Formats: sequence, C-alpha cells, structure tokens
Amino acid sequence: MKTTVEDEAVATVKHDVVDGQLVEQLIGRTREQVLTLTGPGWPAGSADEMVLESASEGELIGHLGYGKHERAGDVSMARNGIRTKTVLTSIRGQVPGGGVAVVPSV
Repeated sequence: MKTTVEDEAVATVKHDVVDGQLVEQLIGRTREQVLTLTGPGWPAGSADEMVLESASEGELIGHLGYGKHERAGDVSMARNGIRTKTVLTSIRGQVPGGGVAVVPSV
C-alpha cells in the first residue's frame, strides 16, 4: 500500500470526519425521532456544546473555504479572532467564532 499523505494530516482529516459524522447522526436522530435537545434521549453535558460548536465551525469553514489553523493564503475573508456569543436556549455553552448556530426545530 502506497501512502503519500503525511500521518498528521490523515489524523486531522479522520478526526474531522468522525466529528462531522457524529454531529450529522445526532441531528438526524433528533429530526427522525422528534427528540428534544435536552432531557431524556439526548446526551447530557458537553455533547450539547460539541454539537453547537461543530455546527458553528462547519458554517465558518464553509463560508471561508479553509479550516481552523490552516493557512489562508491571499484571501479577503480570513479568520482574525474569536468573540464569545450567547445562544438563547436551555442548553448552556458558547458559540466560537461569532457564527450563528442552527439548532434543528422539533
């Protein structure tokens, strides 16, 4: 088997894919089974925060066209900091990067 990609890059991609798949699975489960984002049937604690952060990060990557800690090159839209945002919900957590987190309606 011939591998031309560096191990670190592969590990990063695998981690991003797994996180993305997990978030998609949780959101899909919420839509299909009409679960609420709090209470019985929903993972407690940091899972709520992970879903919001992943959605926000995915939106930012889609908008800018490159991921966190990647070199942007010569582009007009670049990451230049982070601000704390408040999301009005019963879920407690911060949304990184100033993006808008979309929580699926039930």
